[in-house]
Amino acid sequence: MTVRIEVRSNHPTAGQNIVRGAAALGITGVTACQTVRLYFLEQDPGAEAVERLCRLLLVDPVTETGGGKGERGEGEIGRLGGRETGR
Repeated sequence: MTVRIEVRSNHPTAGQNIVRGAAALGITGVTACQTVRLYFLEQDPGAEAVERLCRLLLVDPVTETGGGKGERGEGEIGRLGGRETGR
C-alpha cells in the first residue's frame, strides 16, 4: 500500500508570496494559499516508522505539521509537529 505524507507550514505567511505573485500576473480572486510538501512511500513501513521518519527527517516541529495516510486516505498513520506529539 502506498503511504502519502503531507507536511504543512504553520507559518501564517507561508503562502503570501503565491498570493502576491498571482496578483502581479493579473490573476484576481486568489486571497489565500497554503503550501504542502507531499511524499509518497511505495511500501507501508508501519505507523511507527512513518512517525519516526516525519519526526526525524521530514517535519520541522517548530514550523510544520505532518503525517501520513494510506493510499485511499484510510486512517491516519501519524501526525507530528507544532504542539502535537505522537498521534
